[in-house]
Amino acid sequence: MSDVLQSSVVVSFDDDKTGALRWEQDSERTTDEDHTLFLRLYPAHPDQILKTSGGLSKRGVDYKHVKETHVFTGNREVGVGYVKGEHVIIQQVGTFYNKDGEAITVSFSFDAVRNVIRSSEEGYGLIKIRYDAPYQLYVFEFSGTPCKATYSALGSFMTTGGYSESTIVAVNFADGATANITLSPPDCGEVEVFVQRAQEAALPSLKIELNKDYPPKVSSFSTSGDILSAWCKVRVIPNVSASVHISNGTLTRDGTEDGNEQVEDVLTFSGSTSVNMHYQPSSRVDVRRVSGFWNKWGSSVSPSFAKPGDRVVDVDWLNEHTYKNPKPRIVGEDEIVAVGMGSKVIEVYGVVHASYSISFRGYKLEFDISNAAKIEDGFKNAHVIAFKGTQSAYLMVEPPTMKEG
Repeated sequence: MSDVLQSSVVVSFDDDKTGALRWEQDSERTTDEDHTLFLRLYPAHPDQILKTSGGLSKRGVDYKHVKETHVFTGNREVGVGYVKGEHVIIQQVGTFYNKDGEAITVSFSFDAVRNVIRSSEEGYGLIKIRYDAPYQLYVFEFSGTPCKATYSALGSFMTTGGYSESTIVAVNFADGATANITLSPPDCGEVEVFVQRAQEAALPSLKIELNKDYPPKVSSFSTSGDILSAWCKVRVIPNVSASVHISNGTLTRDGTEDGNEQVEDVLTFSGSTSVNMHYQPSSRVDVRRVSGFWNKWGSSVSPSFAKPGDRVVDVDWLNEHTYKNPKPRIVGEDEIVAVGMGSKVIEVYGVVHASYSISFRGYKLEFDISNAAKIEDGFKNAHVIAFKGTQSAYLMVEPPTMKEG
Protein backbone atom coordinates (compact mmCIF):
# COMPACT_ATOMS: atom_id res chain seq x y z
CA MET A 1 0.00 0.00 0.00
CA SER A 2 1.27 3.45 -0.85
CA ASP A 3 0.96 6.60 1.22
CA VAL A 4 -1.26 9.68 1.06
CA LEU A 5 -0.02 13.22 0.65
CA GLN A 6 -1.84 15.45 3.13
CA SER A 7 -2.61 18.60 1.18
CA SER A 8 -3.56 21.87 2.83
CA VAL A 9 -7.34 21.82 2.60
CA VAL A 10 -9.95 24.54 3.11
CA VAL A 11 -13.56 23.31 2.92
CA SER A 12 -16.84 25.22 3.07
CA PHE A 13 -20.41 23.98 2.80
CA ASP A 14 -23.91 25.13 3.66
CA ASP A 15 -25.62 22.57 5.88
CA ASP A 16 -28.75 24.69 6.19
CA LYS A 17 -29.69 23.63 2.66
CA THR A 18 -31.59 20.45 1.89
CA GLY A 19 -29.18 18.18 0.08
CA ALA A 20 -26.17 20.14 1.43
CA LEU A 21 -22.80 19.17 -0.03
CA ARG A 22 -19.60 18.37 1.85
CA TRP A 23 -16.02 17.67 0.75
CA GLU A 24 -13.48 15.56 2.65
CA GLN A 25 -9.99 14.38 1.82
CA ASP A 26 -9.88 10.58 2.04
CA SER A 27 -6.87 9.56 4.15
CA GLU A 28 -7.85 5.88 4.14
CA ARG A 29 -7.09 5.38 0.45
CA THR A 30 -3.70 5.69 -1.24
CA THR A 31 -2.28 6.43 -4.67
CA ASP A 32 1.08 5.68 -6.26
CA GLU A 33 1.89 9.34 -7.00
CA ASP A 34 2.81 12.15 -4.60
CA HIS A 35 0.76 14.70 -6.59
CA THR A 36 -2.54 12.81 -6.45
CA LEU A 37 -5.04 12.23 -3.65
CA PHE A 38 -8.51 10.88 -2.98
CA LEU A 39 -11.52 13.10 -2.23
CA ARG A 40 -15.01 12.33 -0.95
CA LEU A 41 -18.08 14.39 -1.82
CA TYR A 42 -21.25 13.95 0.28
CA PRO A 43 -23.85 13.11 -0.90
CA ALA A 44 -22.94 11.00 -3.87
CA HIS A 45 -24.53 12.75 -6.84
CA PRO A 46 -23.92 16.51 -7.31
CA ASP A 47 -25.33 18.28 -10.36
CA GLN A 48 -22.06 19.89 -11.42
CA ILE A 49 -18.37 20.06 -10.52
CA LEU A 50 -16.27 23.18 -11.27
CA LYS A 51 -12.50 23.48 -10.75
CA THR A 52 -9.72 25.96 -11.38
CA SER A 53 -7.05 23.41 -12.35
CA GLY A 54 -6.08 19.76 -12.12
CA GLY A 55 -7.80 16.55 -13.07
CA LEU A 56 -10.76 14.94 -11.28
CA SER A 57 -12.06 11.46 -12.02
CA LYS A 58 -14.84 9.43 -10.41
CA ARG A 59 -14.05 6.16 -8.66
CA GLY A 60 -17.53 5.01 -7.70
CA VAL A 61 -19.90 5.41 -4.75
CA ASP A 62 -19.11 4.23 -1.24
CA TYR A 63 -20.40 4.73 2.32
CA LYS A 64 -18.95 6.23 5.47
CA HIS A 65 -20.06 4.54 8.69
CA VAL A 66 -20.89 7.47 10.96
CA LYS A 67 -21.37 7.64 14.73
CA GLU A 68 -22.60 10.90 16.29
CA THR A 69 -23.82 12.18 19.64
CA HIS A 70 -26.45 14.95 19.71
CA VAL A 71 -28.00 17.06 22.47
CA PHE A 72 -31.58 18.28 22.69
CA THR A 73 -31.62 21.64 24.48
CA GLY A 74 -35.32 22.37 24.90
CA ASN A 75 -36.05 21.77 21.24
CA ARG A 76 -37.52 18.92 19.22
CA GLU A 77 -34.99 18.65 16.39
CA VAL A 78 -31.23 18.19 15.95
CA GLY A 79 -29.36 18.17 12.64
CA VAL A 80 -27.39 15.20 11.37
CA GLY A 81 -23.79 15.68 10.19
CA TYR A 82 -24.08 14.11 6.74
CA VAL A 83 -27.07 14.30 4.41
CA LYS A 84 -29.05 11.44 2.88
CA GLY A 85 -28.01 9.02 5.61
CA GLU A 86 -29.15 5.42 5.29
CA HIS A 87 -29.80 2.67 7.87
CA VAL A 88 -30.18 5.21 10.67
CA ILE A 89 -30.18 3.80 14.22
CA ILE A 90 -31.13 6.11 17.14
CA GLN A 91 -30.33 5.33 20.79
CA GLN A 92 -31.41 7.44 23.76
CA VAL A 93 -28.70 7.96 26.39
CA GLY A 94 -29.99 8.41 29.92
CA THR A 95 -33.16 10.26 30.89
CA PHE A 96 -35.04 12.79 28.75
CA TYR A 97 -36.54 15.79 30.57
CA ASN A 98 -39.26 18.21 29.54
CA LYS A 99 -38.97 21.99 30.06
CA ASP A 100 -40.31 21.65 33.60
CA GLY A 101 -37.49 19.27 34.52
CA GLU A 102 -39.72 16.22 34.64
CA ALA A 103 -38.51 12.89 33.27
CA ILE A 104 -40.56 11.92 30.26
CA THR A 105 -40.76 9.13 27.73
CA VAL A 106 -40.14 10.17 24.15
CA SER A 107 -39.71 8.55 20.77
CA PHE A 108 -37.37 9.58 17.97
CA SER A 109 -37.61 9.53 14.17
CA PHE A 110 -35.32 10.46 11.28
CA ASP A 111 -36.59 13.04 8.77
CA ALA A 112 -34.59 12.14 5.66
CA VAL A 113 -35.90 15.11 3.67
CA ARG A 114 -34.86 17.73 6.23
CA ASN A 115 -31.92 15.65 7.52
CA VAL A 116 -32.87 15.96 11.21
CA ILE A 117 -33.69 13.72 14.15
CA ARG A 118 -37.12 14.57 15.60
CA SER A 119 -38.22 13.99 19.17
CA SER A 120 -41.88 13.42 19.95
CA GLU A 121 -41.62 16.06 22.71
CA GLU A 122 -39.59 19.20 23.34
CA GLY A 123 -37.02 18.77 26.06
CA TYR A 124 -33.46 18.01 27.14
CA GLY A 125 -31.50 14.83 26.57
CA LEU A 126 -28.80 12.97 24.70
CA ILE A 127 -28.95 10.57 21.81
CA LYS A 128 -26.39 8.51 19.91
CA ILE A 129 -26.95 7.75 16.24
CA ARG A 130 -25.35 5.46 13.70
CA TYR A 131 -25.89 5.60 9.97
CA ASP A 132 -24.25 5.17 6.55
CA ALA A 133 -23.47 8.35 4.61
CA PRO A 134 -23.14 7.87 0.83
CA TYR A 135 -20.36 9.69 -1.00
CA GLN A 136 -18.88 9.95 -4.46
CA LEU A 137 -15.20 9.01 -4.49
CA TYR A 138 -12.83 11.03 -6.70
CA VAL A 139 -9.13 10.96 -7.52
CA PHE A 140 -7.67 14.44 -7.90
CA GLU A 141 -4.39 15.10 -9.73
CA PHE A 142 -2.62 18.45 -9.34
CA SER A 143 -1.69 20.15 -12.61
CA GLY A 144 2.00 20.92 -13.23
CA THR A 145 5.29 19.08 -13.47
CA PRO A 146 7.44 17.24 -10.91
CA CYS A 147 9.95 19.27 -8.92
CA LYS A 148 13.52 19.02 -10.18
CA ALA A 149 16.52 19.91 -8.01
CA THR A 150 19.81 21.49 -9.05
CA TYR A 151 22.50 21.13 -6.40
CA SER A 152 24.86 23.94 -5.49
CA ALA A 153 28.41 23.58 -4.21
CA LEU A 154 27.30 24.83 -0.79
CA GLY A 155 24.83 22.06 -0.18
CA SER A 156 21.50 23.68 -1.09
CA PHE A 157 19.47 23.14 -4.21
CA MET A 158 16.98 25.16 -6.18
CA THR A 159 13.93 23.46 -7.56
CA THR A 160 12.11 24.00 -10.83
CA GLY A 161 8.70 22.79 -11.86
CA GLY A 162 5.95 22.25 -9.32
CA TYR A 163 2.18 21.95 -9.13
CA SER A 164 -0.68 24.46 -8.97
CA GLU A 165 -3.18 25.10 -6.20
CA SER A 166 -6.74 24.22 -7.12
CA THR A 167 -10.23 25.11 -5.93
CA ILE A 168 -13.09 22.70 -6.64
CA VAL A 169 -16.77 23.62 -6.34
CA ALA A 170 -19.66 21.17 -6.18
CA VAL A 171 -23.16 22.47 -7.01
CA ASN A 172 -26.73 21.20 -6.61
CA PHE A 173 -28.87 23.58 -8.66
CA ALA A 174 -32.30 22.54 -7.37
CA ASP A 175 -31.69 23.55 -3.75
CA GLY A 176 -28.80 26.00 -4.26
CA ALA A 177 -26.33 23.98 -2.18
CA THR A 178 -22.61 24.39 -2.86
CA ALA A 179 -19.36 23.15 -1.32
CA ASN A 180 -15.84 24.43 -2.02
CA ILE A 181 -12.51 22.79 -1.36
CA THR A 182 -9.10 24.40 -1.91
CA LEU A 183 -6.13 22.07 -2.31
CA SER A 184 -2.52 23.22 -1.95
CA PRO A 185 0.13 20.99 -3.60
CA PRO A 186 3.44 19.88 -2.03
CA ASP A 187 5.87 22.75 -1.49
CA CYS A 188 8.47 22.91 -4.24
CA GLY A 189 10.57 25.80 -2.98
CA GLU A 190 14.21 26.08 -1.95
CA VAL A 191 15.22 23.60 0.75
CA GLU A 192 18.50 22.51 2.31
CA VAL A 193 20.01 19.08 1.87
CA PHE A 194 21.47 17.65 5.05
CA VAL A 195 24.69 16.47 3.42
CA GLN A 196 26.87 18.82 1.43
CA ARG A 197 27.63 17.95 -2.17
CA ALA A 198 30.41 18.95 -4.62
CA GLN A 199 33.75 19.64 -2.87
CA GLU A 200 32.35 19.50 0.64
CA ALA A 201 30.79 16.08 0.03
CA ALA A 202 34.18 14.44 0.45
CA LEU A 203 34.71 15.78 3.96
CA PRO A 204 35.13 12.79 6.29
CA SER A 205 33.58 12.17 9.66
CA LEU A 206 36.95 11.95 11.42
CA LYS A 207 37.82 9.64 14.31
CA ILE A 208 41.08 8.95 16.16
CA GLU A 209 41.58 5.60 17.86
CA LEU A 210 44.34 3.61 19.49
CA ASN A 211 45.79 0.89 17.29
CA LYS A 212 44.78 -2.15 19.33
CA ASP A 213 47.87 -4.02 18.12
CA TYR A 214 50.18 -1.39 19.62
CA PRO A 215 48.82 -0.13 22.96
CA PRO A 216 50.86 2.24 25.18
CA LYS A 217 53.95 0.53 26.53
CA VAL A 218 57.46 1.13 27.82
CA SER A 219 59.93 0.42 25.06
CA SER A 220 63.38 0.19 26.69
CA PHE A 221 65.42 0.68 29.84
CA SER A 222 68.92 1.95 30.60
CA THR A 223 71.50 -0.28 32.34
CA SER A 224 70.61 1.38 35.64
CA GLY A 225 66.96 0.59 35.15
CA ASP A 226 65.76 4.09 34.29
CA ILE A 227 62.84 4.33 31.80
CA LEU A 228 64.01 5.68 28.45
CA SER A 229 60.83 5.92 26.39
CA ALA A 230 57.20 4.87 26.00
CA TRP A 231 55.04 4.82 22.90
CA CYS A 232 51.94 3.54 21.12
CA LYS A 233 50.30 3.75 17.73
CA VAL A 234 47.09 5.53 16.76
CA ARG A 235 44.84 5.56 13.71
CA VAL A 236 43.04 8.44 12.02
CA ILE A 237 39.85 7.19 10.34
CA PRO A 238 39.32 7.45 7.39
CA ASN A 239 42.65 7.49 5.54
CA VAL A 240 42.70 11.13 4.43
CA SER A 241 45.34 13.82 4.52
CA ALA A 242 44.08 15.45 7.70
CA SER A 243 46.16 17.89 9.74
CA VAL A 244 47.13 15.97 12.90
CA HIS A 245 48.70 17.57 15.98
CA ILE A 246 49.76 16.50 19.48
CA SER A 247 50.42 18.11 22.82
CA ASN A 248 52.76 16.44 25.35
CA GLY A 249 54.51 14.06 23.03
CA THR A 250 55.79 13.40 19.53
CA LEU A 251 53.65 12.15 16.64
CA THR A 252 55.10 10.79 13.40
CA ARG A 253 53.47 9.25 10.33
CA ASP A 254 53.74 5.49 10.06
CA GLY A 255 52.63 4.44 6.58
CA THR A 256 53.21 0.78 7.42
CA GLU A 257 50.07 0.94 9.56
CA ASP A 258 47.82 2.39 6.84
CA GLY A 259 45.14 -0.04 5.79
CA ASN A 260 41.53 -1.20 5.74
CA GLU A 261 39.39 -3.13 8.17
CA GLN A 262 35.99 -4.79 8.04
CA VAL A 263 33.42 -3.44 10.53
CA GLU A 264 30.29 -5.17 11.75
CA ASP A 265 27.89 -2.68 13.36
CA VAL A 266 24.71 -3.51 15.26
CA LEU A 267 22.53 -0.39 15.20
CA THR A 268 19.21 0.31 16.90
CA PHE A 269 16.37 2.46 15.56
CA SER A 270 14.54 3.84 18.62
CA GLY A 271 11.58 5.59 17.05
CA SER A 272 13.94 7.39 14.69
CA THR A 273 14.17 7.65 10.91
CA SER A 274 17.95 7.18 10.85
CA VAL A 275 20.97 5.86 12.74
CA ASN A 276 24.66 6.71 12.42
CA MET A 277 27.29 4.08 11.83
CA HIS A 278 30.26 4.11 14.19
CA TYR A 279 32.58 5.01 11.30
CA GLN A 280 32.42 6.59 7.87
CA PRO A 281 32.48 3.62 5.47
CA SER A 282 35.00 3.40 2.65
CA SER A 283 33.06 0.69 0.84
CA ARG A 284 29.54 -0.39 -0.01
CA VAL A 285 27.35 -0.80 3.08
CA ASP A 286 25.31 -3.99 3.42
CA VAL A 287 22.34 -3.68 5.78
CA ARG A 288 20.07 -6.44 7.01
CA ARG A 289 17.32 -6.58 9.61
CA VAL A 290 18.07 -8.66 12.70
CA SER A 291 14.73 -8.02 14.45
CA GLY A 292 11.16 -7.23 13.68
CA PHE A 293 10.33 -3.61 12.89
CA TRP A 294 7.41 -1.49 14.09
CA ASN A 295 6.32 2.05 13.34
CA LYS A 296 5.42 4.55 16.05
CA TRP A 297 1.76 3.50 15.84
CA GLY A 298 2.69 -0.05 16.81
CA SER A 299 2.14 -1.63 13.39
CA SER A 300 4.60 -4.17 12.03
CA VAL A 301 6.48 -2.77 9.01
CA SER A 302 9.19 -3.92 6.59
CA PRO A 303 11.26 -0.83 5.78
CA SER A 304 14.01 -0.59 3.20
CA PHE A 305 17.25 1.14 4.13
CA ALA A 306 18.85 4.05 2.27
CA LYS A 307 22.64 4.29 2.48
CA PRO A 308 25.21 7.09 2.16
CA GLY A 309 24.65 9.11 -1.01
CA ASP A 310 21.11 7.84 -1.63
CA ARG A 311 18.23 10.28 -2.12
CA VAL A 312 15.36 10.18 0.41
CA VAL A 313 12.33 12.37 1.13
CA ASP A 314 11.81 13.73 4.63
CA VAL A 315 8.12 14.05 5.55
CA ASP A 316 5.94 14.79 8.57
CA TRP A 317 3.65 11.82 9.19
CA LEU A 318 0.09 12.63 10.34
CA ASN A 319 -0.95 8.98 10.59
CA GLU A 320 0.26 5.67 9.17
CA HIS A 321 -0.68 6.56 5.59
CA THR A 322 -0.88 10.36 5.48
CA TYR A 323 1.99 12.81 5.36
CA LYS A 324 2.81 16.46 4.61
CA ASN A 325 5.82 18.71 3.93
CA PRO A 326 7.88 16.42 1.65
CA LYS A 327 11.51 17.61 1.34
CA PRO A 328 14.16 15.64 -0.57
CA ARG A 329 17.65 15.25 0.80
CA ILE A 330 20.78 13.13 0.47
CA VAL A 331 21.72 10.48 3.04
CA GLY A 332 24.78 11.42 5.13
CA GLU A 333 28.21 9.85 4.76
CA ASP A 334 27.79 7.69 7.90
CA GLU A 335 23.99 7.44 7.98
CA ILE A 336 21.44 4.68 7.41
CA VAL A 337 17.81 5.78 6.87
CA ALA A 338 14.62 3.72 7.14
CA VAL A 339 12.33 4.37 4.16
CA GLY A 340 9.00 3.23 2.80
CA MET A 341 7.38 3.64 -0.60
CA GLY A 342 8.70 6.52 -2.67
CA SER A 343 11.85 6.70 -0.50
CA LYS A 344 9.88 8.55 2.18
CA VAL A 345 11.51 8.32 5.61
CA ILE A 346 9.63 6.50 8.37
CA GLU A 347 10.09 6.47 12.15
CA VAL A 348 10.69 2.91 13.29
CA TYR A 349 11.79 0.66 16.13
CA GLY A 350 14.12 -2.24 15.35
CA VAL A 351 17.69 -3.46 14.98
CA VAL A 352 19.90 -3.75 11.88
CA HIS A 353 23.31 -5.21 11.17
CA ALA A 354 25.56 -3.07 8.96
CA SER A 355 28.67 -4.53 7.32
CA TYR A 356 31.26 -2.25 5.67
CA SER A 357 34.96 -1.46 5.38
CA ILE A 358 36.85 1.49 6.83
CA SER A 359 40.22 2.96 5.87
CA PHE A 360 42.74 4.36 8.34
CA ARG A 361 46.05 6.23 8.43
CA GLY A 362 48.75 5.22 10.95
CA TYR A 363 50.81 7.32 13.35
CA LYS A 364 53.38 6.54 16.05
CA LEU A 365 53.02 8.45 19.32
CA GLU A 366 55.89 8.87 21.79
CA PHE A 367 55.01 10.13 25.27
CA ASP A 368 56.70 13.00 27.10
CA ILE A 369 58.25 12.33 30.52
CA SER A 370 56.36 14.15 33.28
CA ASN A 371 59.52 15.35 35.01
CA ALA A 372 62.84 15.08 33.18
CA ALA A 373 64.65 15.16 36.51
CA LYS A 374 62.61 12.31 37.95
CA ILE A 375 62.03 9.41 35.64
CA GLU A 376 59.91 7.70 38.31
CA ASP A 377 57.24 10.39 37.88
CA GLY A 378 56.26 8.64 34.66
CA PHE A 379 54.81 10.12 31.45
CA LYS A 380 52.31 12.82 30.54
CA ASN A 381 48.91 12.24 28.97
CA ALA A 382 49.04 12.91 25.23
CA HIS A 383 46.31 14.88 23.46
CA VAL A 384 45.85 14.21 19.72
CA ILE A 385 43.63 16.32 17.50
CA ALA A 386 42.95 16.04 13.75
CA PHE A 387 41.39 18.58 11.33
CA LYS A 388 40.04 18.22 7.82
CA GLY A 389 38.03 21.15 6.52
CA THR A 390 35.24 21.70 9.05
CA GLN A 391 35.64 18.20 10.53
CA SER A 392 37.71 17.46 13.64
CA ALA A 393 38.49 14.60 16.01
CA TYR A 394 40.15 14.39 19.43
CA LEU A 395 41.71 11.61 21.52
CA MET A 396 43.41 11.69 24.92
CA VAL A 397 45.93 8.86 25.30
CA GLU A 398 47.01 7.77 28.77
CA PRO A 399 50.63 6.67 29.09
CA PRO A 400 51.72 3.21 30.26
CA THR A 401 52.45 2.35 33.84
CA MET A 402 56.02 2.26 35.13
CA LYS A 403 56.27 -1.45 34.45
CA GLU A 404 58.23 -2.81 31.52
CA GLY A 405 56.08 -3.88 28.57
